[in-house]
Amino acid sequence: MPSSETVRVKTDQLPVGSRLSHPINDGEDRLLLAAGVLLSARIKERLLARGIREVLLHPDDAAALLGISKPPTPSADPKPAPKKKAVQREQKSQQSALRETVAQIKIQASALASSVSRQIVNAGPPLSQRQVSHGTKPYDAKQRTRLAQHFSVTSQLIDKIAHQAVAGKVQDDRLLKMAAENYIGEIVADTDSVLASACELAPNPALTEQGVRLALLGMAMAIEMDWDEVNVREVGLCGLVHEFGMFRLDERLHDPQVPITDDDWNQMVDHPLLTLDMLTSMKNVSLAVRLAATQVHENPDGSGYPRGLKKEEIHPYATLLHAADAYITLTAELRGRRAYLSYDVMVYLLNQVKANRMDEKAMRALLQVISLFPIGSHVRLSDGTEAQVIRRNEAHYTAPIVQRVGADRKARFDSAHASIIDLAETKMRIMSPLVPPDREETRLDEMLMGEVLWEGGG
Repeated sequence: MPSSETVRVKTDQLPVGSRLSHPINDGEDRLLLAAGVLLSARIKERLLARGIREVLLHPDDAAALLGISKPPTPSADPKPAPKKKAVQREQKSQQSALRETVAQIKIQASALASSVSRQIVNAGPPLSQRQVSHGTKPYDAKQRTRLAQHFSVTSQLIDKIAHQAVAGKVQDDRLLKMAAENYIGEIVADTDSVLASACELAPNPALTEQGVRLALLGMAMAIEMDWDEVNVREVGLCGLVHEFGMFRLDERLHDPQVPITDDDWNQMVDHPLLTLDMLTSMKNVSLAVRLAATQVHENPDGSGYPRGLKKEEIHPYATLLHAADAYITLTAELRGRRAYLSYDVMVYLLNQVKANRMDEKAMRALLQVISLFPIGSHVRLSDGTEAQVIRRNEAHYTAPIVQRVGADRKARFDSAHASIIDLAETKMRIMSPLVPPDREETRLDEMLMGEVLWEGGG
């Protein structure tokens, strides 16, 4: 953001408890805080402790938080257009109707919660018994191409069903169930390849792409929890539909790059309840999935949304997806900030377990699925070479399977097997994480390790 478009303010003037609509930079245009972050007293104290006496605010934030007006924009017609006033009245009317709808759905959600068991019971053998381990075997190129096509088709299907539901049209929701079922075989056959394929897609995914990613990661985690095929499928289905309520909101909020205002945030925190409303007419979506879809954004300590539930009130499906959603949100470009480095995100989320904002069992499953150095991330090895993480390595979280990269910083999946290294079987170790060559990722400042950063994603 050019300095001519920012407002310089003193750090000690920043109002605690305010939510940023745009990133905060310092005088050298370095990112200090991302858009959507709640400005806490702790963050303010740390900025001052680091000697940061002044920051650069976006003019909109300066006006909203401090009352500092930006220069007026020249206009050919200074009088509000009648059409604009009519649109504003219509928007207020729609928002009022939406609030009434949400209030009614909250009552439905409470009734649903009292009728759905939060115990996970396997009706069949755990899927983990069928899971195939590939050791250091490289990915199959044809399989990766097929997985990318499968991802695209599934995303389009989810988008179509969501829009049909918003329009009040009858949709074949059996296709949702089938979409989750179709991925189970792929994940059991080669979890790492499925997740790597999803990770290599757009770094700023659309709502439906985000949902498919969440479904895949959630199902992989459910398998690690030794759940059976029915429960794993239900987790996947919940991941696919959990953001449907967002399609009932202003369309501009669907764009993950659009900064959000306080009014936008007040709408977004209700979208899980709107999801429940949309799922009520879908016969092939179980009561457990409907309930869990409203709870994916709830934090174990009660600080989440839309209902501020605590750990014992949250369905296990939602508990797993909550951890997966936080990881996916923070490793994506979002609301004016770059994606955070995947290694930093894993360290951050493990810290959140200590603060009771992330479930310990869910985080253990996430760690088992993607390791401390997630699939697709780049690392510097102790011999000075660079490598890409291609597979997890069971309980060896700090010693995954890696493949050395060439001068172009890309791994060749058709190259000799000798370039693939099981770090648990050698004296070599990882010295540091690296920013991947094809993604604009940023390091997560230690100052933010104790803050809630994942909520702005929707």
